[in-house]
Amino acid sequence: MENEAESQLKEAARLFGIFSEPARLKILRLLRDGARCGRDLAKDLKLTPATTCHHLERLKLANLLSEKRSGKHIYYSIVDSELAQALERSIEALHGHAGPDEKAGVQGDS
Repeated sequence: MENEAESQLKEAARLFGIFSEPARLKILRLLRDGARCGRDLAKDLKLTPATTCHHLERLKLANLLSEKRSGKHIYYSIVDSELAQALERSIEALHGHAGPDEKAGVQGDS
C-alpha cells in the first residue's frame, strides 16, 4: 500500500515529466498574465498550431490549464497561479545554480 509521501513524490515526478518540454514551460510563462488564444500562442512560440495544440492538451490533461471557447477561438488560462509562480521561482533558482557554461548555453562534450 502506498503512503502519502510516496503518492506526493509520484505526483511530483508526473508533473516534472510534463515540465520537461521547454515549449510547455514557455506556454505557462505566456499565460502568466492571463488567458490567450491557441493561435496566438502558436505564433509567439513559433510552432505549428498542431504542435502547440499537442502541448496545450498535455497541460490540460495534467489539470494545469483550463480552456474557454469563444466563437472559433479557444482561450487557455492557468488553473493554479500559485503553481505557476512556484514553477517560475524554481526556474530562477535553477538558473542561479547553473555553471557559467550552462548560463551561456554552451553544451559540453557528450
